[in-house]
Amino acid sequence: MPLLQETDRIMLEITEEAMKFFPDLRQEGDHRPAIRIAVMGTGGTDTGLGLVPDEILENDLATQHGEFTVVIDKKLMEYCQSITIDFSHGEPNRCASLSKRGFAIKAKNPVKL
Repeated sequence: MPLLQETDRIMLEITEEAMKFFPDLRQEGDHRPAIRIAVMGTGGTDTGLGLVPDEILENDLATQHGEFTVVIDKKLMEYCQSITIDFSHGEPNRCASLSKRGFAIKAKNPVKL
């Protein structure tokens, strides 16, 4: 069952499978208090949302999911409308980048630069 957080008709869904891999986002000794949903990529088709350890900022929406605080800029969340975070195990016997193994983050309104 996915974990849900709703704020003013804005929805964030994190699947249980994705939550299993959240600890991998922090490297040993990293004490930043939150995992940020952020715009990443080089523009065009490479642009999307990603996850990075970060600080909690004044303009963030913050939600608690298990032991993790997940944050996103309020304006980015309003733009995306809803976000689902899942984890894809990719294709077997291929390297991670070719197999598409990793977090799969989908927004109702995709980010385009």
